[in-house]
Order: sequence, then structure tokens, then C-alpha cells
Amino acid sequence: MFFEKNMLSGIYFIVTLCAILSFLHSSLFVFKNPNHKNKTTKLFLKIPTLLLWFSFPIHFLFVPGSINLQSLPLALVFSSMALMVYWFSVYSKRNYTFSVIHSDLDSSGLCRDNIYSLVAHPFYLAYIIGYVSIFLAMPNLIHFFLTTLLIAVYFRAAYQEKHQILQSSIGAEYKAYLKTVGMFFPRFF
Repeated sequence: MFFEKNMLSGIYFIVTLCAILSFLHSSLFVFKNPNHKNKTTKLFLKIPTLLLWFSFPIHFLFVPGSINLQSLPLALVFSSMALMVYWFSVYSKRNYTFSVIHSDLDSSGLCRDNIYSLVAHPFYLAYIIGYVSIFLAMPNLIHFFLTTLLIAVYFRAAYQEKHQILQSSIGAEYKAYLKTVGMFFPRFF
């Protein structure tokens, strides 16, 4: 039983570390733009994100008893889902540029491929699932505060982007698209 708990904790640590590195990948390569105009919003996203990312290995490795073994299997599922959603989003985006909170790139058209045929903001969905995973594995006040704050920030960012895109040259097409997909979760009805 002891070996199984350590093995599950180790697997969770590796998968979540891969998710964190993937999210860092988005900042460095996917949404890279040195001329970003909205630096305040980007900074507001990065500070709590970095705090959560760096608190994860510190709590995991150096704070005894910080792992909730009862919710660890669910946290592992969430972390794995975050990884899958993130990389499927990267794959779906490969032929497009976006006008998003992380970037001021002009839109090259509306992406409706793959995961974008189900949700409008799959990158944000991946981040949110990953942050919830960390909270599930290590529920404490710091992780609760940071996770809640980041979820609120990503919801706000999604609404800002929605209004920004609706006012762009693809606004009418985007409005029709939003009637067929959910913001973060697929719309089935």
C-alpha cells in the first residue's frame, strides 16, 4: 500500500510537471509577441500563475503531508486531461494566429477545427483544469486562493476577447460560431 501511494504521487508529480511546462510553452512559443500592448493584464495573469506553478513542487517535495491521497487519483485525471486539451489545442491552432489576451496578432481567420469545434477557449480550459488539479492534490488556502483568482482572470480574459473579436472583421462569423460552441465546455443543446 505504501509503494502504491508513492507511485501514484510520483506519477501525478511527473504529469503535472509536464502540464506546467506545457503551459510555459504557450507563453514562450504559442502566444509569443514582444510588442504586446496589454502588459498589465498579462502581468496580472503571470504573477499568480507563477506563484501556483512554483508552489506546486515546493509543497509537493518539501511539505510533509501536503498531498491529499484521497483526491490524488482525481487530480491525476484532471492533470492528464489538462495536458491532452492543451496539446490538442496547440495542434488545432497550428495554421492560425489569434487575437487573444496573450498576443496582439491579427486574426488569420476563425479556427473551427478539432477542439475548436467544441469549445471557444480550449487553451484557457486546459489551464483551468490544470490549476484545479493542483488544488485537488494539495488543498490549502494558498492553492485555493490562486486557483480561484486564476479561474476568474481567465473567465474575464475570455469575455474581453469575445468582445474584441466581435468588433473585428470576423465579428459576424464569430457570433455565429459562438452559438454552436461553449466558452469552456462543449454545448450539446
